[in-house]
Amino acid sequence: MNAPQTKSASTPQTKPQSTNLPEFQRLQYAFAAQLRDPDAASAPAGIKPERLATYRELLFNNVITFVDITFPIAKAQLGEDLWSRLTNRFFADFQCTSPFFYDISLHFREFTQSLDWPELLTLPWLESLMHYEWMELVADIDERPMTLGVDTNALNEALSADHDPQLQLAGPAWALAYQWRVHEWREDTDLSAVKQESACLMALRADDAALSLRVHEITPFAAFLLEALTQAEAPLALSELIARVCSAMPQAHPQEVATMVRSVLRDLIAHGLRLRH
Repeated sequence: MNAPQTKSASTPQTKPQSTNLPEFQRLQYAFAAQLRDPDAASAPAGIKPERLATYRELLFNNVITFVDITFPIAKAQLGEDLWSRLTNRFFADFQCTSPFFYDISLHFREFTQSLDWPELLTLPWLESLMHYEWMELVADIDERPMTLGVDTNALNEALSADHDPQLQLAGPAWALAYQWRVHEWREDTDLSAVKQESACLMALRADDAALSLRVHEITPFAAFLLEALTQAEAPLALSELIARVCSAMPQAHPQEVATMVRSVLRDLIAHGLRLRH
């Protein structure tokens, strides 16, 4: 699911017309308004309706196909009718100014969250699901290099009690937390009786070219450590990481915290987290 970065994602602008504008600009705005929402805007004079319809279909499909590719499970779960109304409303209303096609999916997710449609308000899991599906795109276009040949044996040795290594990610990774187990859902999953159950995930950019994202379920404690590592702009000392946990868990004994941090980091490394020290 590679996102082209050379085409414009900007949808036609429908700035209110002004009599002070040149005639060709007034025509452009009228043309764009009709393309966005043909039921709400009149067609410009002199342009055949069938030509407008053809152009709108080409432009609409160009934009919305990218949305469909990013959110296949959400689309399947919402059904064709609701999804069609959502995408048409997005195309008509949203002023997308980004020059990159991959930003369309983020804008669509934000647009959907902003709506107060009754049908959407009955789907409390939708925001989590769309964020998870969007993360696959994020991983796919992430340009950070992935360090190869990380010596996990040396890293595990550095995590021993008498060392204080400077830790830094050696590949893209994300700590994700959801109120629903959206990572287990598929297009044909029956969500009619699904129960709310939280999940913390470690998401890694996949080595396999056929996949964008690999996920492993982790504990909230492990998610806390991973989030600290992903947010660090410079190498983070193991002692500093332990100190942060102690600050967040003042009731815990510092030595127990240190032991737990080292153990959890080893577990994350065993599940594919790339760290350098």
